[in-house]
Amino acid sequence: MVKSDDTFALFNRFGDIQTWGTGEQGLYHEDTRFLSHLSLGINGVRPMFLGATVKEGNNLLIVELMNPDLMVDCRVAVPKGEVHIFRAKLLWDGACYEHIRLSHHGLEPIRLEVSMRFEADFVDLFEVRGAVRDKRGERMAPETHRDELVFGYRGLDNRHRASRIRLSPDPTMWTGSEARYAIDLQPHQDVHLYCTVCCEIEGQTRSAPLDYDTAYHCNSEAREKMQSTQCRIETSNPLMDLWLDRSSSDLAMLTSDLATGPYPYAGVPWYSTTFGRDGLITAREYLWVDPSLARGVLACLAATQATMEEPERDAEPGKILHEARKCEMAHTGEVPFGRYYGTVDATPLFVALAGAYYRRTGDLDFIRAIWPNVLAALNWIDHYGDCDGDGFVEYARRSKQGLVQQGWKDSHDSIFHADGRMADAPIALCEVQAYVYEAKQMAAHLAAALNEAAFASKLLEEASTLKQKFQAQFRVKRSAVMRLRWTDTRSPAGWQRPTRAMRCGRASHRANTRHAWLRRSLAPSSSPAGAFARWQRGRLATTRCPITMDRSGLTTTPSSPPGLRTTDTPKPRCAYSQACSMRACISTSIGCPNSSADFRVARARARRCIPWPVRRKHGPLRRCSPCCSRALVSRSMRLAQPFRSTRHDCPSTSSGCSCATCAWAPAASTFCCNATTTTSAWK
Repeated sequence: MVKSDDTFALFNRFGDIQTWGTGEQGLYHEDTRFLSHLSLGINGVRPMFLGATVKEGNNLLIVELMNPDLMVDCRVAVPKGEVHIFRAKLLWDGACYEHIRLSHHGLEPIRLEVSMRFEADFVDLFEVRGAVRDKRGERMAPETHRDELVFGYRGLDNRHRASRIRLSPDPTMWTGSEARYAIDLQPHQDVHLYCTVCCEIEGQTRSAPLDYDTAYHCNSEAREKMQSTQCRIETSNPLMDLWLDRSSSDLAMLTSDLATGPYPYAGVPWYSTTFGRDGLITAREYLWVDPSLARGVLACLAATQATMEEPERDAEPGKILHEARKCEMAHTGEVPFGRYYGTVDATPLFVALAGAYYRRTGDLDFIRAIWPNVLAALNWIDHYGDCDGDGFVEYARRSKQGLVQQGWKDSHDSIFHADGRMADAPIALCEVQAYVYEAKQMAAHLAAALNEAAFASKLLEEASTLKQKFQAQFRVKRSAVMRLRWTDTRSPAGWQRPTRAMRCGRASHRANTRHAWLRRSLAPSSSPAGAFARWQRGRLATTRCPITMDRSGLTTTPSSPPGLRTTDTPKPRCAYSQACSMRACISTSIGCPNSSADFRVARARARRCIPWPVRRKHGPLRRCSPCCSRALVSRSMRLAQPFRSTRHDCPSTSSGCSCATCAWAPAASTFCCNATTTTSAWK
């Protein structure tokens, strides 16, 4: 996979584009696939694979192939491996450039027929991801010229799109959308072929296509220029240096040059566009390395800030962009993501980044230029974000096709009650309140720099009030954890326990709280066993996941309030649990030490977990889970499967376990779940 600005391409290991399988390969430009099939053949067969790699700068794909045995009149005319095939691909200025080199290493002259077949379907990115459309635009018949093949398409948005394929040298002949070359190779001779695929959209003006060498130098110089303006980190460890260089190259690949400056796209392939939250957080974390990235993000989001109410796009005055698309379905309104504003946290993050950028650079002129946008964002926080006046910023979807959940975890089932029921809007997320707290503090700093002392004092007072309300409302009574979210008190969730998540750690980090109880709740030594890591984003505690497994392996959710426990029916626990630093999937029961109020006891027992070999075809080494079930966890599977072990695998019994509370096992005697019995071997 390679990317350049609004263009990216997915190839297979041969450097081809195939339509079988998931059908996601192709050349994409502005969220539309301009090339859906590309295949290279030698005498009618596909070459044999040798190797493929993407260069360190993520800007060049190199594939090496060789010929198989080529038969002519039932005899081997060209033995395997005599012809080496080199393919290099890069993207530049909305076009894909390819260089093909054929090298003959034999001793006799040979004749080859090289073919290249192309197809273009112009499907929308959302169609590739599974969306179904009732109607599509009109595909034009392919047009062939001496050295050129053109595919055309007029979409429902009345825009003409074309894939213009140029070959050099001219092919010997065209057969439909397939170009054929008749090549005579002398011993030790090289032949070079060049292919350029240009993505053209009506209304856009682009420079004339370049030759391959010029495009390669332009691409490399642009990448080197981008990285030359950034600070470079060198360590005494070469592996660390490689990791840092790769991280820098990955970010450089994701960063696109927009009219407003550089902007880091959210990710390739499906999120290769501007996302407000992702760009703001990336620019904030990269601020100490390259402040120009933060300036480009602020300028872009200020230029696209909402100015009016549009319910179909979840837009409100002052709200910051969530996602922007340029595809046909976005233009026709089939999806609301042309400019979509369904995010609750991008607006306070915008204000916070503006303040952090000023602290880092002292660029008051730029801050003065975007100050009206900062004020509009603060106005959205106070009026539209806090629509019910309770002091917290919450969200509720207004569009029919928009996102149900509009926080960091925006999957539709990411916010739920402790019993597994989905939470109803409006929803106030804990980390969003911390973002708002920091945004008002940063805005106060900017206001003071702009000689607006009264406004700065007002913002600081509002931030202090929010902090007090947050600590009063989001702290769980008689507990040392924070609520993941706060829903409408009129909803039938009064008896429900709040969901715990490590996103509360981000809330504490942003709010810079001094309360010892909150610091203790986020400390690794006292966190619940399922809390994993201190600052892990978006991770739920294992005791608060909505899905559990019953003894037969079927997914279930508890039907009674989690506070009710009986000795007959064990309380189902989370399906996701940490087992020996690996993600496991087990369900615990009454005897679990993790259900104790003293989590330090559970951690002490978990430390006794040691590697334990078992006989199983999927791997020679397994580990015992720190949970009470002592389930043997598959090292190679994310969802660990309890499985049958040998008779003496269990360290806490000599004859196998027969505990009746054994959780999620094919049979009760397959593995030990006795957490209270230990032997001297464990001690």
